[in-house]
Amino acid sequence: STRSNNSRLALREDIELSSILDPMEIDDLRAANSEFNLEVWEKIVEELKMVTPNGKATYPEFLSVVVRVMRKLKGEEFTIQLGHLLDRVVISELERSGGGDFAKSDEEEKNF
Repeated sequence: STRSNNSRLALREDIELSSILDPMEIDDLRAANSEFNLEVWEKIVEELKMVTPNGKATYPEFLSVVVRVMRKLKGEEFTIQLGHLLDRVVISELERSGGGDFAKSDEEEKNF
């Protein structure tokens, strides 16, 4: 029915407007980083827990751990492509959750 289609379209538009990344950016990010899987993420989390026992790190510290683990697992060429999209997601989530703004101070610690 037309009412159902209109509701579905309105819901889709609402989701797209409230999303940090648009659907095309998500697809691009996924395609560009196909080797970044659950195993890689679990290793990153494991390393973060070892180097930051209090569970806090600056964003540059977090990125340093990510790069180190990725290179250890798959070599120098293994990097995150379209990283600026991930930056946007992380910073938006921190702002949403009250974690603060990285622009204020690189030394300010953030919970991960």
